[in-house]
Amino acid sequence: MTSKQTIIIKDKKYDSHSNYLQLVENANGIEKDLFSFLQDWYSSSDSIDIRSSGSTARSRIIRLSKKAMVSSAEATCQFFGIGSNEVLHLCLPVQYIAGKMMLVRALVSGASLIFEEPSAAPLLDCSQQISFSAMTPMQVTGVLNNHPERFQHLAQLIIGGAPVLQALKVRLQLINTSCYATFGMTETATHVALNRLNGDSNSDVYSAVGDVLFKVDDRGCLIVQSKKREINNLSTNDIVELQDKSSFRWLGRADYVINTGGLKVYPEAIEEKLSSEFSSNYFIASLPDSQFGEKVILLVEGEPQNISFDSLDKYEQPKQVYFIKNFVYTETGKIQRIKTLAQLINA
Repeated sequence: MTSKQTIIIKDKKYDSHSNYLQLVENANGIEKDLFSFLQDWYSSSDSIDIRSSGSTARSRIIRLSKKAMVSSAEATCQFFGIGSNEVLHLCLPVQYIAGKMMLVRALVSGASLIFEEPSAAPLLDCSQQISFSAMTPMQVTGVLNNHPERFQHLAQLIIGGAPVLQALKVRLQLINTSCYATFGMTETATHVALNRLNGDSNSDVYSAVGDVLFKVDDRGCLIVQSKKREINNLSTNDIVELQDKSSFRWLGRADYVINTGGLKVYPEAIEEKLSSEFSSNYFIASLPDSQFGEKVILLVEGEPQNISFDSLDKYEQPKQVYFIKNFVYTETGKIQRIKTLAQLINA
C-alpha cells in the first residue's frame, strides 16, 4: 500500500494539482490547517515539520519523513481494516501529529474523510456511518455526557493524548464502538501500540502495531524500534512492565515517579484508583518533605469537595489536597503538570 495521489474530503477530490494557495486563503479554522498540510504533503520535500504537544517537555519542532508517516498509516489501516469504502473522521487539531496522521491514513487507504472543528463533544454530524475516529479522553467524556447516542454511528475509535482512567473505561463498556487506548508520540508518527478498552477482548496490555519492537533500559523505561518508521532505539521516559518484544503494561512516567519514605509511587496508578471520585480534572504530584523526602499531594481543579481515599494504600494517600481554580493546559488540552505545580508553589 502506498500514498494515493488523491484524497477525498467531504466527497470532493483533491490531489497534487489542486490550488492549495487559494484553498488555504479561502478557508478558516481546521479546514485552513487541513489544506495547509496537504500543500506541504504534495510539495517536493520528503519530510514534514511537526510541533510536539509539549505536555511532558518543552514543545519543539520534530521533522518526520513522509515515508515514515506513510508506514505508520499503513500499519493502522491494516490493523483496523480501513480501505477505500470506509469513512474517516477528523476532530483533532491538524497542527499536531494526531490530526495530521488522520489525513495520511485517508491518503494511504483511499478512504473518504469528514472533519469538524475540534471541540469538547465532537461527532456533531451523525448523518452517516463513520468507520474510524480519534479523540482525547476529554472529548470522549464530552460525548458520553451530552450525546452518547452519537457513538451508534462510529465503528472504531482510538483514544490518546492522556491516560484513559478507570471511570471512563467503565463507561466505554456500555457502547458498541470498539475503543482502543494508544501509546505513541510525535517522534513515532503517532501510536506504536494499542490497548483494547472495551468488549470481550479488553486488556491492560499494549500490543505493537506493524513492525514495532520493544525493549527496556536499566531504568525500566521503554525503548522503541521500527525499521519502517525509521525509529532506531528511541528511548522514552515511560516506565513499563515488558511482556515480550511486542507488548507491555504501562506503569507511568519516569518524570513523575515519587520516592516517599524509600517507596516508589506512580502518580498515574493513584489517579486511576481515584478516577470515580472526580468529575473535574485532577492529578497526583509531590512536594519536598523533611521526613519522607517527598510527600504525595493531590491537585484538583475547581471548588473544594469531599474525597474518599479508601481505595488507596496508606503510602499512596495524599498528605495534602490543593484545590486550584484553573490548571495550565497545552494547546491540545493536556494538563501541564509541572507548570500547574509551579503555579501552586509560587502562589
